[in-house]
Amino acid sequence: ANYALCLFFAKLVAYTFLYWLPFYISYTEIGGKYLTSETAGNMSTFFDIGGVIGGILAGFLSDKLDARAITAASFTYFTIPALYLYRNYG
Repeated sequence: ANYALCLFFAKLVAYTFLYWLPFYISYTEIGGKYLTSETAGNMSTFFDIGGVIGGILAGFLSDKLDARAITAASFTYFTIPALYLYRNYG
């Protein structure tokens, strides 16, 4: 039952980013203008690619440094300026 619950939430997050994120980006005003569907799709794809690269890098660093909590906290804190840049200049 625990595995099924974890799989449900993993799929929920994956499909939310796959289907909902481009829609949200194209209907949200960014810098006074709305982005086209193509641009929103590209931004969503870059967001997913960054997540894959970041996940691999976080796993490598946490194994190499043997400091999983510090690695997780560091990556969490690094998302704050990244989200600010993504929102204002993305």
